[in-house]
Amino acid sequence: MGGDPDTIIASILDGRAGVMPGWDGVLGRDGVNHVASYVLSLSGVKAPADWVAAGKAQFDTLCVACHGVDGRGNRALGAPDLTDDRWLYGKDFATISQSIRHGRSGVMPPWRHRLTEDQARLIAAWLYAKAAHEKSIPG
Repeated sequence: MGGDPDTIIASILDGRAGVMPGWDGVLGRDGVNHVASYVLSLSGVKAPADWVAAGKAQFDTLCVACHGVDGRGNRALGAPDLTDDRWLYGKDFATISQSIRHGRSGVMPPWRHRLTEDQARLIAAWLYAKAAHEKSIPG
């Protein structure tokens, strides 16, 4: 979901979809393991150094277009920040590997037909405040 209030309201009212392709055919088993290790290292999880190095090289080739050079993602594309501790599907090696191997397709349905714009603004304000509060808590 976008970070500014107007983008959050648009996501609530109009929905959004994010699609990550599966990379198993390109990376193979070892490549998936390497990229998963690198991705986990972006948020401070320890992984074998040789796997992280190999994964970074593959990430730099395949993943930067959506997730960025620093792994911080691209909200406009629905590509999440891989450096924080917010993981929609799970932050363990098996789940990250599965996401890389098979891809993901996330959909938030539109709520315009059920919510007024004022209701959407209230929800957006709550989400925005919650995100700001989480950022202010020392980690």
